[in-house]
Amino acid sequence: MRIICSRFPDWPEVKIERVPWSAATEAESLATAHIGVMPLTDDEWARGKCAFKLLQYMAAALPCVASPVGANTEAVVDGFNGFHARTVDEWERHLESLIQSPALRARFGASGRGHVEARYALHAYQARYLELLGRLAAGGGGD
Repeated sequence: MRIICSRFPDWPEVKIERVPWSAATEAESLATAHIGVMPLTDDEWARGKCAFKLLQYMAAALPCVASPVGANTEAVVDGFNGFHARTVDEWERHLESLIQSPALRARFGASGRGHVEARYALHAYQARYLELLGRLAAGGGGD
């Protein structure tokens, strides 16, 4: 399991590829991965998190498995660009499906990339931002 971060977990039972986080190498480290995972507990703190990590995975055309908590439910469309997993059984089943099927990984990866470009990329928001800024400048208020 590749882990990209500044502090690594101590999981003696899991073989970990430790990749120190760096702005200069982050994109390449993600692009050479196979599956993005984002497990979260279902609590107030996790429900308030954004799905930035998932969006990064999808921008790198990675299929994803994520806990369906907070913004994760909007970022990962279950069965389209990844899977939602609530239980250990679901995590194992979904990861196994992706590990065993390069075609499924490719399909979910392409779908995720398209999802990010259509919903989260700057060009998708540019017209809305410009309209909002125009209303604010004219004294018309915001949303």
